[in-house]
Amino acid sequence: MKRTVWTKQYKDILNILKKKGRFIAMKEYILQGKEDISRFYFESYRWYAERASKIVDKPEDVHYPIWVSLNKESILGLDPDTVLLEIEIDSDRVVEMDYSKWGYVVNYYYIPENEKDNQRHNELLDKYEIDDSTAYMTSFYPHIKKEIIKSWDSLFDKSRFNSREKVGTIWEIKSQWIKNITHYKS
Repeated sequence: MKRTVWTKQYKDILNILKKKGRFIAMKEYILQGKEDISRFYFESYRWYAERASKIVDKPEDVHYPIWVSLNKESILGLDPDTVLLEIEIDSDRVVEMDYSKWGYVVNYYYIPENEKDNQRHNELLDKYEIDDSTAYMTSFYPHIKKEIIKSWDSLFDKSRFNSREKVGTIWEIKSQWIKNITHYKS
């Protein structure tokens, strides 16, 4: 079954697609504007890529996902250097996720199952007088770090989606999948 997704990309993608017929996310594309936090950002991306590849197989030459909107309401506005690609793709090539929970992963926070679980986790942190980031980034609390990482699996649990923003990732964009290109208009 096919589905339509949208992705906002730098307009240079059009040259890559024209020349190669295919686009994959490269580290330098992801880093644009994030150089100062790259080490932390890529740790989250590596975790995501590992987990997402268990849901949808990724090509061997791909290391990072391409973010897509799953509905028009979630599309961000265009900037002068960007284009919006409307893509028709097989549904089984899309990894759906809860965008609101992605913020937890990027910031190394625990994703609670419910309020009771949240309270239990906060009591654990209070016991050690730390926060999630400290537990994750130091080597002193491996059991808490393991719990934090395990909680991130709910990012993909459709029965526990909180976000109204419907987002996902794909591993590549092929020229033949593109149905429409919207350019920035001032």
